[in-house]
Amino acid sequence: MRKKLFRAVLLLSILFYLFSCNLEPVLLLDNSGLTLNVRSQNKSIIIEWDIAYDEDLVGVNLSIYRVTEGEEELVEEHFIEDSSSYTFSAGKRGFYTIYVKGKNREGHYTEALRKQAFFFITDLPIIYVDTPDGKGVTTKEYLKKTRGMSTFSIRNADFYNIYTQETDIKGRGNSTWTKMGDKKPYNLKLSNDIKPFGMGKSNKWILLANAADRSLIRTEFVFTMANDILSDVLAYTPSGRAVELVLDGDYRGTYQLVEQKKVAKNRIDIDISAGEFLIEVEQIHDATDVGFETEKGIKIKLRDPEEEDEVDKIKGVIDAIEAFIYDEEREGLLEDKIDLDSFAAWYLVSELTKNVDSNFKSSIYFHYKNGILYMGPLWDYDLSCGNWAGTFANPKGFLNQKAGWFEPLFKTTEFKGKVKELWNAKRFGIKQHIDNIKENSRYLNQAQQNNFSRWPHLSETVFRNRVNTGSWEAEVDEVVNFLTARYAWMDAELNK
Repeated sequence: MRKKLFRAVLLLSILFYLFSCNLEPVLLLDNSGLTLNVRSQNKSIIIEWDIAYDEDLVGVNLSIYRVTEGEEELVEEHFIEDSSSYTFSAGKRGFYTIYVKGKNREGHYTEALRKQAFFFITDLPIIYVDTPDGKGVTTKEYLKKTRGMSTFSIRNADFYNIYTQETDIKGRGNSTWTKMGDKKPYNLKLSNDIKPFGMGKSNKWILLANAADRSLIRTEFVFTMANDILSDVLAYTPSGRAVELVLDGDYRGTYQLVEQKKVAKNRIDIDISAGEFLIEVEQIHDATDVGFETEKGIKIKLRDPEEEDEVDKIKGVIDAIEAFIYDEEREGLLEDKIDLDSFAAWYLVSELTKNVDSNFKSSIYFHYKNGILYMGPLWDYDLSCGNWAGTFANPKGFLNQKAGWFEPLFKTTEFKGKVKELWNAKRFGIKQHIDNIKENSRYLNQAQQNNFSRWPHLSETVFRNRVNTGSWEAEVDEVVNFLTARYAWMDAELNK
């Protein structure tokens, strides 16, 4: 009996104390009449809320917490009556948790709504994409068919700013889509042509995530070098530009906006109506892909045209060229069937970078023009330059001389001579581009801090990486060191 009396007195005392201290009421109200939206922008987080017209709420309590190693630390708190938005601009790079709870006239609060946003600071152009329902991109099918059109804009790019227009968007890639975490690559199909950063005018663009390339420069190095010193032998190499991506208000990291590999006058200039075509060597075929396998077992995917009724015709052309390449008693010259310059240039770039995708397995493009088969465009170099464990990380040793069609080609003096000739014509330009990597990567300094705060992968393997250096600067050094050693080895071997 005494214990029960003691507990009752204690409870009454606690209640009296709380009442006398005039503490805020316990959260009692439902929050269904309150909505919250947060959006990352350069140097700010935009916080917006909306109160349903029939809700008796006079304002909101806004709390902003910085998230560090899973712990939240309060940095700002406000009661706001006369606005439905707030711009938080006093942050540092990283995640913030936003809490908003409504307050009614009696002083009661709703349960808090909670969302997270990433605060970033950048000097790169920013691409904003908003899907029609704000639910992101989770499929490799264009969203227009099932969810409607999205919107696209470019900001922080001076006179290259592009104001909001409609776009379709989908996920893309094989391993880059399924095996490299949540930083995904995307295809864009805009309603209107754009010409960003001086690149070729088009409505089709690619956002490369480069999730496994923690230097963020491998693909850029290859494309820049090829466009600079190999444009006389490679008809077309895509151009690209590093950007920041904000998708549905969520900062997604540093990406590369790249020209889509498509048939056009300013890209892959072939005439489909005249029987010319674009194909890709790709060992992974989706259910919707149209393609075939050559007599030597090379899997080909049709890129343009892509119709099933074109397969037999294109297969006939490729099988004939393949047979000619393998025929040691062929009548005629290799250059009667294939463009030796583009084959040699493509080989040298892929051999120099020791690209894991270049051994006739994946992402190898050919285009057929005027009765001749050309190699190119170059593509998919995020796992090159020592970024893949094992043999691919050794700067010594040839990778592609026994891969696919290169094996019979290297048995000919015609092709071996062309490779050596082209290497010696371009070797100084190649070396200069290698020597300039560190200087040319400096513009990514702010962006890489954002990227690796958003995706802290510098000390962990993303996808079969050779080494985990722990810093972006060390990742860039790895690229330079590999290419420097690789160049020296190739220069000696090709000139024996």
